[in-house]
Amino acid sequence: MTTTGVIKQFKLPDVGEGLTEADIIRWAVKPGDTVEVNQTIVEVETAKAAVELPSPYAGVVSALHVAEGDTVPVGTAIISIEVADERPAQSAPEEVGGAAEDLVPAPEQPDQGDTGEPPSNERQSVLVGYGPRTGGEVRRRRRLPPPEDTPSAHSAFTVPAGLTAPSADVPETRHRARAKPPVRKLAKTLGVDIDEVRPTGPDGTVTRLLDTEPADVRMNDAACDPQGRFWAGSMAYDQRAGAGRLLRCDPDGSVRVMLPTATIANGLGWSPDGRTLYHADSGVGIVTAYDPETMVGRVLIRSERGAADGITVDDEGAIWAAMNGGGEVRRFAPDGSTLSVLPLPVSRPTSVAIGGASGQRLFVTTSYENMTPDERAQEPEAGRVFAVEVGVGAPPVRPYRGELPGFRG
Repeated sequence: MTTTGVIKQFKLPDVGEGLTEADIIRWAVKPGDTVEVNQTIVEVETAKAAVELPSPYAGVVSALHVAEGDTVPVGTAIISIEVADERPAQSAPEEVGGAAEDLVPAPEQPDQGDTGEPPSNERQSVLVGYGPRTGGEVRRRRRLPPPEDTPSAHSAFTVPAGLTAPSADVPETRHRARAKPPVRKLAKTLGVDIDEVRPTGPDGTVTRLLDTEPADVRMNDAACDPQGRFWAGSMAYDQRAGAGRLLRCDPDGSVRVMLPTATIANGLGWSPDGRTLYHADSGVGIVTAYDPETMVGRVLIRSERGAADGITVDDEGAIWAAMNGGGEVRRFAPDGSTLSVLPLPVSRPTSVAIGGASGQRLFVTTSYENMTPDERAQEPEAGRVFAVEVGVGAPPVRPYRGELPGFRG
């Protein structure tokens, strides 16, 4: 009987309720290191949490197959560990869990004692959570991808044995941004390279500008006023009454609550002089005119057909509103009276804007959300964008005039 080293591959497990991938944040080991069962070998980050993965084996790290900064699908081999296996050198791979593990015979080594795989009941669950790390540990820098003409596959990435620092022919880039999983997921959704974001949170962490809405409330419509302040409304996913709000982000980055309650905070528009804010709450079917500084207001429009959704204000001060559920766009005077009605071949217009080459073309977006198959058949053009010349222009979309502290200009 001889002691034969056997290579066992550890594949990225699903560490977050059906998530399909994770980012490699930090390797805690390198090739040549001796590891024990349940010793942390790598920190990964999913869309929900940062996770420290423990080693399921005791042995010597043979290779790392993925690099820090890589996004790795669940089931990908991320590390190989050589374990001691006391059995005839030519025996077949053992069956574990009903299937043969990924075992690769390694060159024979002198007897190193019993360091084989532990019984399954000794394995512990992964450690889930995110917070300040003790000991002042610093994450390694992320490696650049190889040139396009260089054959490469992250699944075959191997760090040479004994490596303690990135090799000279592998350039280093900026530090990987520290951010909690929901922030990283938000950045991915928005297409923002989070590593290009200047962190302003505690310990150099990238944070969202404001975290005030509960988990069952989402943001909805938003726009900037003539002063360059960013206004945004929220609503509950279940559309329950009063769960939303209207917020304003000023140029200095401060955020304040302008309306403490709303149901479906929707369209925003301003009079040409900027002294009146028009705000649609589709949940209660009204458009209210406010003093944007004091937020003292009066109901200007009560929906008769459908509910006012997105709105815009033209150069003459008239308010255009998409009447969702009413199948039309209405143009209102500043006193709330109806000036004109534009019927549509669909029932659910969602928003309006004026622009185009002439500067006087009205664009109308529409929806087929929650329609039944029969309703879709009756409205085959639902979901399309409609356009018509209306003979009046509107101010251009206004930008936010502050400096978002987290973004590099």
